[in-house]
Amino acid sequence: MDDREQRVQMVERQIAARGVRDPRVLEALRDVPRHLFVPEDQKPHAYEDRALPIASGQTISQPYIVAIMTELLAPDPDHDVLEIGTGSGYQTAILSRLAKHVVTIERHPQLALTAEQVFSALGLMNVDIRVGDGTEGLPAEAPFDRILVTAGPTYEDIDPVRYVGNRSSGRMGVALAEAARRRGAAVTLVLGPGSVAAPDGIEVVRVRSAAEMHAAVMQALPGQDVVAMAAAVADYTPAAPVAQKITKSDGPLTLTLTRTKDILADLGASRDGAAHPVLVGFAAETADAVARGRRKLDAKRVDLVVANDVTQPGAGFEHDTNAVTIITRDRDVAVPLQSKAAVADRILDLVVPLLGARA
Repeated sequence: MDDREQRVQMVERQIAARGVRDPRVLEALRDVPRHLFVPEDQKPHAYEDRALPIASGQTISQPYIVAIMTELLAPDPDHDVLEIGTGSGYQTAILSRLAKHVVTIERHPQLALTAEQVFSALGLMNVDIRVGDGTEGLPAEAPFDRILVTAGPTYEDIDPVRYVGNRSSGRMGVALAEAARRRGAAVTLVLGPGSVAAPDGIEVVRVRSAAEMHAAVMQALPGQDVVAMAAAVADYTPAAPVAQKITKSDGPLTLTLTRTKDILADLGASRDGAAHPVLVGFAAETADAVARGRRKLDAKRVDLVVANDVTQPGAGFEHDTNAVTIITRDRDVAVPLQSKAAVADRILDLVVPLLGARA
């Protein structure tokens, strides 16, 4: 009997037969291979109806206990879940099938490392594992109360039909806003046009053009602890947009573009050496991303730049994943390809010490 058949049999005999009815919970238990979460000497017993010993004197709960706890929690696909005590990671993997994002805390480093390796092998990109005392929650996650995030493209109208735009979907900025919300911050998201959905629980200001985004950012700026400019703001806008559709002709059309206001540069200048807000810029490049990102860090007088090469497979625009280099004053931190939610958390991890350094 292969492990899939063992999981199906486990669910039927040990879980459904005892009254667990939620079809999503039952399917998650059929999907997640419990034998990957137990030591080698316990693998023959992985689908038995009992707890099993793992490392650090801990145990993996029996499948029925995992099932009933999950059914009582009733996570929805849009829920963020905080789990205290990762243990083997089996419960975490079940929750990852049901919730939008799972943050799990484990006090034993070896257990956390082992679980993280299994999560990686299973491709669980919506799980974030931390080592620490779960009874203390995540006090270091958000030493900031308020964050302003921009996301998406801007559209610069030529006429009522046509515009100058770019391929930004807004997913990276939205992921950053959601990550900050999970850490307890009050988030204002200035969101450009596009198809990405505005997240729940976040103040959203909708804009279309670079001028509108500049105005919205400056209006929301007072009192912010962090400003993260993840939007792909147009550098140029038509000098003379027209009120009626331009009629096609046989000859060429010359379009004169003028520079838009540089929001990030204006933010750096307006801070005038003050400690806050911490400023985060983004640099989407097609070559020399790190070098250009570092030049942007200096020129715009910001604290951190997230640089990425949008020509790399799976990175940049219109993807749910990204690979970036996070540039600070004293180092470059390479973040390999992973979900934009995970990249967002890594960005915020590096923002936290900057708050203290600039205080």
